[in-house]
Amino acid sequence: MGAGASVDALSLDGELKELLSYYDGNLESAADAVNREIVRVVPKTGSGRFVPERGEQTAVQGVVDRATKLARLGYESAWEGYKAADGDAARQSADDFLAETRRLEEDFPDTPPPPRCDLPEGASIDALAALAYFHGEDLLESLRRFVQDAGGEYKRGPRKSKSRIRQKTEKDYGGDVARVVDLERATGIFDSVDDLSFAISLLRDASRRGEITIRRCKDRFSHPFENGYRDLQLNVELEGFVGELQLNLRRIIEVKAKAHKIYEVERVIEAKEDKDALQRAVDGPGLESEQVLRLTIEGGRSIDDAFGSLAVFEAALARALPPGCVVANVYSGERGEVRVRLGLDEVAAMAQLRDDVVLESRAFEDALNESLPDGTKISVDRAAFLECYSRIMMRFGKLTPHQREKLKELRAANVAVLLSPAGGGKTFLAIQRVLEELRGDAGAVVLFAARNVALALFVCKWLVVASRKSAKHVVDRVHVLVAPFEDGPRRVRVEAAGARRRLSLGAAQKCEYALVVVDEAHHLTEDLQLREQLAGVNAAEATLVFLSDASQATEATPDAEKLARSLVNLPRDQAVAVATLSEVVRSTKRIVAGAAAFQLDAGRKAEMSTYTASPGPPLVARIFPVEDDTDDIYAREVVEAIAAIRRQLADLDDLDDRVAVVGPDDAFVERLRGPLDRALDSFAPMSATLASTSDQPPAACGTYVLDRETGGIGGAAYYCAANGLYLYERSSGSWCVGKAHGDKSCKAYASHKGWSFYLNKNWTLRSDITLTFARFELVDAAMASAVWPRVETEARDSSKQWLVVDTVDNMDGLERLVVICVGLDQVIDRGAGVFETRSRLYRAMTRAQLAVAVVNEVLPGGWLEFLGRVELDDKKFDDAKERRNRAETAADDVVGGVVEEASAPVRDSVDADKGAVEKASPEDTGAPAEAPMPADKEAMRRGGTLPPYAEPDRGLVQFDAWRERI
Repeated sequence: MGAGASVDALSLDGELKELLSYYDGNLESAADAVNREIVRVVPKTGSGRFVPERGEQTAVQGVVDRATKLARLGYESAWEGYKAADGDAARQSADDFLAETRRLEEDFPDTPPPPRCDLPEGASIDALAALAYFHGEDLLESLRRFVQDAGGEYKRGPRKSKSRIRQKTEKDYGGDVARVVDLERATGIFDSVDDLSFAISLLRDASRRGEITIRRCKDRFSHPFENGYRDLQLNVELEGFVGELQLNLRRIIEVKAKAHKIYEVERVIEAKEDKDALQRAVDGPGLESEQVLRLTIEGGRSIDDAFGSLAVFEAALARALPPGCVVANVYSGERGEVRVRLGLDEVAAMAQLRDDVVLESRAFEDALNESLPDGTKISVDRAAFLECYSRIMMRFGKLTPHQREKLKELRAANVAVLLSPAGGGKTFLAIQRVLEELRGDAGAVVLFAARNVALALFVCKWLVVASRKSAKHVVDRVHVLVAPFEDGPRRVRVEAAGARRRLSLGAAQKCEYALVVVDEAHHLTEDLQLREQLAGVNAAEATLVFLSDASQATEATPDAEKLARSLVNLPRDQAVAVATLSEVVRSTKRIVAGAAAFQLDAGRKAEMSTYTASPGPPLVARIFPVEDDTDDIYAREVVEAIAAIRRQLADLDDLDDRVAVVGPDDAFVERLRGPLDRALDSFAPMSATLASTSDQPPAACGTYVLDRETGGIGGAAYYCAANGLYLYERSSGSWCVGKAHGDKSCKAYASHKGWSFYLNKNWTLRSDITLTFARFELVDAAMASAVWPRVETEARDSSKQWLVVDTVDNMDGLERLVVICVGLDQVIDRGAGVFETRSRLYRAMTRAQLAVAVVNEVLPGGWLEFLGRVELDDKKFDDAKERRNRAETAADDVVGGVVEEASAPVRDSVDADKGAVEKASPEDTGAPAEAPMPADKEAMRRGGTLPPYAEPDRGLVQFDAWRERI
């Protein structure tokens, strides 16, 4: 139930002593047990209101009473922990803090009458919701900086439900709904009393300067609830709307997360609410409010105009959203768009929403449009959605049950090795472990070691986003160690890069590290430079976590304990814990199935599961015969692959930093860059933006998306869903805006003088208008990882879209929505290339979250023929069936064959004319090593995974058929 003072130091009754002794004094384990008991004893009623039998009431009340006592103990333990952290100094800080909270309450006392939103007497709940719609977002965002500048974590909460508003209005405020001032709420969470004190001083100073208007302060640190719960609650007003900011300490919040179920169950039972309310109480809130959707109603119509009311619109949203996504808040945007924040219950729900929004079916948009009987269309800003999606995937902290179990194993060990397939969440779990360390010890510094700079920068960025703190308060406490390792640990800085911020590295002062994480450890086995650096920082004295996956290694990998000891000189009696993740959370089922042909350790593949329910789109394959201008052909095929994937993504107009083109090595990537740049220039831009610098832009302004249905008739054409107009070429370089492509009566046109618009029945020449087309800019993985994510209010540069082009090695540990694997195949031989090529294909494919393309020249006898017989039908995907269809041992057998025969070289000669394979004797060591032949060749061939060396044409047909199915 959160770390704190020793439970032994607190007074316990007999029942609590017995309960805790059963769990060896572990308060958190006891709390988990009581919460499970609540779920077990609460009756599941058939329908109607919850009215349990007398025996059931006794059982429920008994477990609630035990849970309440446990919660009180947890709150006491948490608060005492802050007071006892550093002896007298901590007690003095706590005393000073309480004096600060009392002064704040004196300045803004909790006295009658309570604060009130600026609404007329007798206003409805809908009127209060409408006020929040226009002002709630601005209010809560205005408070963010005070929390983060003080080193706190800022969390937005979901809007209070209609039933709770009604209940609170009737019970507490005599029917005056305007007195409900916690409809919109946020929480500031602090790791120390000193940080929370600093936040209070920032808020008080801002109030004195007139920057914010504080209406009330409730000091529950000085006057805690009966159950021991404490916080500081401020009500702040903006434009007549009053919201709530809670300030609290992390250990108290951790107890609250466990105890909230008790409070909710007790409240529902007392109010005799219906079974749905009870089930929600049992399940717990588990939701945070995240910005997800930006919607535009055609013609600039308002919600009231299109739907009749905000409530009707929210009901339509709820029907269109997949299970696990809940409408948390709805706001009016600056330009009339609708901004929707969602509560997300699990990562699989977000993956399903991603598919519904960005895939060709447009399931979410269509479902929402069904609610508009007059034919008006609602469009989703899918580029903004993908920005939110990337941020949420980094911020999402709710672990699956499997991940929670493995994190507990990591937490309990001084030295641990975490094994997982690609996409299983190794780095995600390491992030959670690092955050625990930083939150639990205000002075702790963490070292993150990895081979490539891009991964280290990305992890630092991920830590900041996940922590919800200001960047400085996180990166100052994280050092990185990257190749070349002899440069030693580096500190991370945040610096300005034009309108964006970016991360950079500099020399770090020597210090002791509380936690050392080594990512992609399978690539670093027995690395002497890394071992020397880790010895220099006394890594053996720190908590150690190694992350590894044998299937990503380019050479044979030792077992987990040997791997750890190869990098750090551990005491002989030091235990090394090994935890194994077997769920793939990041990638779609199709990606997992396709990549499994290159994965090692076949037994583990059988145990592996895919947590997301998303099958994902079919794979795109561009396989071409070898010609003289191979680099130019590769470039053209990459462009065609991008176009094909864009069609799968419903002609997504913004692929900025969403696509990675992954090549085998530096030389290949450098050769590809020039031809690819030229090929992209000849490719029709995916979007165009007609923009104005005026405060009152013409209605024709907006972002236009390439319309492939009409674009081939008389030149390129683009469509804007927001205004329902087309942008098209009348002649080469001459653009026009009209209601239809090629329409003679246009709304605007460009000439050598500039843009003219038809306004008020007159043509007006405007000098404030620009037309820009989105072009790709090639960047490497390190540059993309260093740049900070955009915030909601940050403007996008519509003229540039980053396309990441880099090697597999530099993409290790990273991910993108779409990955294009280019030139990665190789004919299987007996050398190190067997490990290297298999690893590259597996690592590249598993960098993808949603879609994969393969671009390669024809290579009979290459690894791509091992894709086998995976049935990945576009309409229905059966993961269990595909596991039966795959020959699980394909990669293991080939790699194993190389390892076994390394001591006795064997030459296989292939007679293409006769179609026969002739095996040389072990004594014949003078000839070059060629393709290996697994012992059970015919069985492997029947399984569909052995390249038919003697029949290259048949192998290509087999791959082509697989590609068509996937």
